Amino acid sequence: MAEATTEPTSSSPSPAGTEGRIGPAAWWGLIGLTALGALARFYRLDAQSIWMDETFVVNAARLARLEGPLAVSRLDHSAPLGYWLAWLSTGLGGDSPSWLRVPTAVAGTLTVPMMFALGIRLFRSPPIALASAGVMAVSPFAVWYAQDARMYAHWILASAAFVYVCWPAAAGRPSFWGWAAMALTTAVGLYVHHYMALLSATFGLFLLAVLGPRDRRPWIWAATQLVAALAFVPWLLLTADRIGQAGSSKPMALLWMPYTYFTFSAGFSLGPSVRELQLDGPSAALRSHVAEIAMVGLATAAAGLAGLRRLLREGDRRAGAWCLAWAVGPVALAILATQVKDNLSYNARYAAACYPAAALILGGAIASARRSALAAVGVAGLALVSSWSLWNWYESPRYAKEDLRSAASFLDGAFEEGDLMVIANGRSIPTLDYYGFPCPPGAVVADQPGEVPKAAEDLDRLAGGPPRRAWLLEYREWEVDPSRSLRSALGASANRLDERRWPGVTLGLYRLPGPGGPAGP
Repeated sequence: MAEATTEPTSSSPSPAGTEGRIGPAAWWGLIGLTALGALARFYRLDAQSIWMDETFVVNAARLARLEGPLAVSRLDHSAPLGYWLAWLSTGLGGDSPSWLRVPTAVAGTLTVPMMFALGIRLFRSPPIALASAGVMAVSPFAVWYAQDARMYAHWILASAAFVYVCWPAAAGRPSFWGWAAMALTTAVGLYVHHYMALLSATFGLFLLAVLGPRDRRPWIWAATQLVAALAFVPWLLLTADRIGQAGSSKPMALLWMPYTYFTFSAGFSLGPSVRELQLDGPSAALRSHVAEIAMVGLATAAAGLAGLRRLLREGDRRAGAWCLAWAVGPVALAILATQVKDNLSYNARYAAACYPAAALILGGAIASARRSALAAVGVAGLALVSSWSLWNWYESPRYAKEDLRSAASFLDGAFEEGDLMVIANGRSIPTLDYYGFPCPPGAVVADQPGEVPKAAEDLDRLAGGPPRRAWLLEYREWEVDPSRSLRSALGASANRLDERRWPGVTLGLYRLPGPGGPAGP
């Protein structure tokens, strides 16, 4: 990518010298890494069931086709660009999981050359740039989100592009068009995810710290961000009545920040799975995976320290300092946001904008591996971690997304007229419908934990009716029925005839005996 026009300052590194030249080997290496990144993202793109968050994308794309792109504001308050891209892709190829995920797979692939461009811009070092692109190409974290229809792969790309475009504000004298590009890039990022504002705030504080309040550049840059914010106001107005539905509050957890960096290194398919953390509790889940956690932690610490040391010594030290601020600032701000607004919670994906910084730091470690034992040990460990995690992601049901596809397929063939459907977590219903099993009339559904007692009472009442079969679908039970009260209610009055399990989903078949009769087969 071409550099924006800047006027070097006395503290800017000189582009002269072998470190600044990009030879044919680097270009061929980048082509190979981009192809590898595409392979990792498009391989088995439709192998896993869509899950409830992706169902939002399906419904938004369908609504946009029927009523236009602005209609998605009635469905969800989230920034709309990811929905709009899914609307375009499914308009071309249909609503299959593959076409639903094509935009994120493409965005994830484009992030690989974007990382190379970013490494050149910040450090003028082809080795660091190429290594950072390589990290992004095979990152389990980046691959997971590239194979998920939500907007997070777009956000990782937008965040890297934001820093690429905005860096001349710290290291040069941008032209008018450079400043305009900063406003545009930030606006696009906001339309990808609201939390782009946290990356913008972190960069603004960094600019003020390194340039000082007397320099004009922080204030001009702030003006570009104001323009970007104003461009996002129309969407905020369209969704003003839905902002309060952003999520549910959770107590701040000390493990949020270390878990975020764990996922940056290992993704979501090594160590404790999300389901284990929720069902068993953090303490029990962590004790079950001490070896993997220790390996990831030690390798990340070694590679992180070696990479930071390389970046802080490479060319303009401000670039290395910025990577450290970038890796930490938005994570800390996202966690603090949960204490400011009651309906906000934290998830590692809310810090996805920081992932390019982590890739640059690890790229610095790879570039130092031949000269630093610490870097070599860390890089070797993380290479093992990435390979193991990617294998688990592609092949292990333990780390698979919740498989409502298989449940819907089974129910479509086994559910009979007169059967009763009991659903513990109504958020499964749109995905079941997507896979061809609409919620039957008269179903007993618990959408929230507070609805479980009434659903159990309904089951007791229905158990006194005519004999019939009842199906119990349990989906992400920690959200609605962690004590499995509905299972207990059915077990108290009915015989269990069968039970099927898929990742994150349990389907049980029971026989309701009727009034005064024994539960029979």
